[in-house]
Amino acid sequence: MKKVLLCLLGVATLAGCLEPTTTNNTDAVMDDSGVICGFVFNIETDAEINGAKVTLSPGDVTSKTGSNGYFEFDDLKSGTYKVTATADGYDGIYRQLTIKSGREYVCDFPLRAIYNASAEVSPLEGLDFGRGKNTLAVTLKAHNGALAYHAELEGNPAWVSLEKNDGTIPDYEKTSQVEYLKLTVDRNAMKTDEATCNLVIMAGRKEFRIKVTARQNAVNDYSSATIISCDSQIEAKIISCNRSGTSVVLNYSLTNTGLGDFHFSIGNSNYTTIYDNKGNEYTSYYMTFRDYNNGGNSYVSTKFPEGPECKGSITLKNVPSDVKSITYLLSAYNDSSYSGPKLSGGRISFKNVPVYD
Repeated sequence: MKKVLLCLLGVATLAGCLEPTTTNNTDAVMDDSGVICGFVFNIETDAEINGAKVTLSPGDVTSKTGSNGYFEFDDLKSGTYKVTATADGYDGIYRQLTIKSGREYVCDFPLRAIYNASAEVSPLEGLDFGRGKNTLAVTLKAHNGALAYHAELEGNPAWVSLEKNDGTIPDYEKTSQVEYLKLTVDRNAMKTDEATCNLVIMAGRKEFRIKVTARQNAVNDYSSATIISCDSQIEAKIISCNRSGTSVVLNYSLTNTGLGDFHFSIGNSNYTTIYDNKGNEYTSYYMTFRDYNNGGNSYVSTKFPEGPECKGSITLKNVPSDVKSITYLLSAYNDSSYSGPKLSGGRISFKNVPVYD
């Protein structure tokens, strides 16, 4: 593209923008001011666009390009600015850059002609990483023609990043293809438990704003629960108690610390009681211990070796969303059909176990 730059060129940084350089030309930049300038042109033909509207914010200062496609904003104070370029019949795009006094910044805008094309972005309601997700994506779809887009995270937050800022959305009707914008969270860079920002996407002549939210990974605390074992030489622990949809899964462990190997039965429904803090009782549950399960309707009976930590789980279905804790009173005994130690109690209790999402 043949262009006589009216601003000083430097090293490329942001897409379409160049890093500033100082100048000895007193007519170009005053020591206490900065300049943003550049060209608006057709990305496909390389032709300058006459009459393009370029807007600088904050301040909503506008400039119209001449026949050479050139624009300029001068006498600017140090700070972060958003520059948006639009023109009839073209996709609009914008850049965000931080300038310093006494510097000139070249910021060109290659616009793509549109032919009644429109963009669709989802999910518009927002991206919520919650406490466990590290990567999510926004889907971009173009109708009645391909569209160029530009995306930025407002304020340049350190805790979330975009895989790319610019690209082209393929014509969905012709290709059945969409564009994905992948975002990745770095929770080590989060300074608070919850962080939010806006993802701004300009596609075609429309701007989309999507709220992005993330929370620190949860450290689940079960110290408020009460654990009572069936014997002083059987150590019971809570590993986790998490909700998955309408189900809640308790993961636990039992360690035989000195009873020798014996055949152990746990969770007999005739002698087991499970209920939540709302008073709901659960008579049907899926239970595992070591590599065995109850098939959803009976207890688990298997060898309980001395020494290793043996893990198990209990899955409850149709648990109301407002349930905060669950109590598990599980029958536990040495199977009478096998020889072995006599346990001092007949129940293992996990009382008031907090339920985490």
